[in-house]
Amino acid sequence: MNLLKRLPPFDSKSGNLNVLLDTPKGCRSKFAYDMKRKAYVLKSVLPQGALFPFDFGSIPGTIADDGSSRASSVLSKPNKAKMVRLSETID
Repeated sequence: MNLLKRLPPFDSKSGNLNVLLDTPKGCRSKFAYDMKRKAYVLKSVLPQGALFPFDFGSIPGTIADDGSSRASSVLSKPNKAKMVRLSETID
C-alpha cells in the first residue's frame, strides 16, 4: 500500500495529526495491517457482548519499538478528534 508509506504523520495544510483507524469504536473485531499481504486482516475478535470502547489505529510515518507504526486511540467523533492517546509497550 504505497499510500500508507507516503502518508505523513501530520497534514501539511491543517497541521492535524493523521491516524489510520483499523479498529472502530463499537466493533468486536480487531484488524491489523499485514505487510506480506499488503492489506488489513482480522487479527482477533472480542468475546460476545464486549466491544472496543474507542477507535484504535496507528500514526503513519512513525515507528514503535517493535517496528510497527505508533499505536493510538482516538477519543472523540471522526474528523473532530480532541485527544489522541499514544500507546507504548512497557517491558
